[in-house]
Amino acid sequence: MANFDFNDSTRVSLDDVESQQISIDDRFRRCLLGLSYLAESEGIEILPFEDYDLPLFTKLPESDQTVLLRTVERYYEVMVEVKNEDRFLTKNPNTLWRILGRMRMRSCTDLFESLQSGDVIEIYDLNGRQLFRSIDFFSVCSYT
Repeated sequence: MANFDFNDSTRVSLDDVESQQISIDDRFRRCLLGLSYLAESEGIEILPFEDYDLPLFTKLPESDQTVLLRTVERYYEVMVEVKNEDRFLTKNPNTLWRILGRMRMRSCTDLFESLQSGDVIEIYDLNGRQLFRSIDFFSVCSYT
């Protein structure tokens, strides 16, 4: 798995995190904090969680926690990759293109032609779970 740079001074690898036997809720919390930090660098405020103990997350069955963690990790990885390329996370269809590739999904041929700068984009699975949201989503919606 790729390493991620933050301000060229700190390197983080999700493989390193996993290898240290960190609990699933700690891994989830770390990803949320990382996403909050990345969004803040774009002028978007994301409150990563309201309660440090993550009561709603920890009440989920372990299988659902694992699915949710993997979804957030994938999202976080893509956002870090884009940011490491000195690209903006906002108004950037590249993040959507990358996440579609990671999920082995294809878009209709004219999707990217119809997107406009700042569009809010969400992708859900057949069970209603959100798989992707553009970073611009957080400027109009909050989960907390």
